[in-house]
Amino acid sequence: MVPDLAVANSGSDNVAVLLGRGDGTLIPADFYGAGDLPVSVAAGDLNGDAAPDLVLANYSSRDLAVLLGTGDGSFSGASLLRLLPDLPLTVALGDLNGDQIPDLAALVYLVRPSHWGAVAIFLGRETAPSKHPRTTPSA
Repeated sequence: MVPDLAVANSGSDNVAVLLGRGDGTLIPADFYGAGDLPVSVAAGDLNGDAAPDLVLANYSSRDLAVLLGTGDGSFSGASLLRLLPDLPLTVALGDLNGDQIPDLAALVYLVRPSHWGAVAIFLGRETAPSKHPRTTPSA
């Protein structure tokens, strides 16, 4: 497998994807719309098609953008998972419940009720993450 690179660009509200050439260099970036002020990006296969997908935490638009990979190094338009009124700070992917399907976790700043941090969990399904997070306050 040839390593690729994805970079959240908060100044231009997009994600840059640089595909690896296989010789340690990268091809010039393709850019995909991500939302308002993306601050974090994670990659993994969210829908079970063996193509890497991207998830971005968008601070200003208070959502997570999911871009499904097409298998040829390109990505679909973003689907949004709303976190209103909370503010996402970072995002990670992993199998959190042991079902062999990637789940999505986002560290969020809770605007309500007492301005503290929490983790929003979107459990994965065979086609994509669920639309409704479970939010757990951090200690």
